[in-house]
Amino acid sequence: MGKFAFLSLALLSVQALVARAEDAAANPDKPVLDDAANAVPQVNVDVSTTFPDSEVFGVKLVNGLPTTAQVKIANNEPDPITVNIIGGSLWTLSEPSQNVHNLTVSRYGVEIDAKSEKTITYNFVTELLPQDLSLNLATMVAKKDGLIFTMPAYNGTVSVVEPEMSIFDPQV
Repeated sequence: MGKFAFLSLALLSVQALVARAEDAAANPDKPVLDDAANAVPQVNVDVSTTFPDSEVFGVKLVNGLPTTAQVKIANNEPDPITVNIIGGSLWTLSEPSQNVHNLTVSRYGVEIDAKSEKTITYNFVTELLPQDLSLNLATMVAKKDGLIFTMPAYNGTVSVVEPEMSIFDPQV
C-alpha cells in the first residue's frame, strides 16, 4: 500500500498522544512508559468490523447516505479497557497508494470490562466520484494504566457508488 498506507493510523496516534498529554497534565500520578525499559507494551484485544447494509458482492459506500460499520471489540485483558476513538481513511488501489479522503473521527469513551466484548456503531458519509477504493478503519483503546494502542479495525476494498435514482423520486 505504499509508505503512506498507515498515515491515518499515525494521525490517530498523534491525536491520542495529545489527549494523553492533556491527561498527564491533569493527572501527574498516572504512569508513563519508560523508554529505558525497552519493553514493547501490548494489548490482548481482538477487533473485527462488519457492515450490516453490505451486499453479497462487497461493501458499497453510497454517496450522500451514511455507511454503518459495526466494530466488535473483544477485551481479552484481565482489566477493563476504554475505546477512545474510531476513524479511518480511503485510499487508492494503485501503487503507490494515495490518500483520497479522511473519514470523520468519532470519540466514544466506552469501557469494556475484562473478558467481555462490545459492538460499537461507527457511521460515516462519502461524497466522491464512483470508484473502487481501499477502506482503512482503526480504533484506539486505552488500558487501565493509561497506555494507548491503535488497533486496525478493517482493511478492505469498497466501492463508492451513486444512489439509485427513480423517475418517481421527488428530488429528481
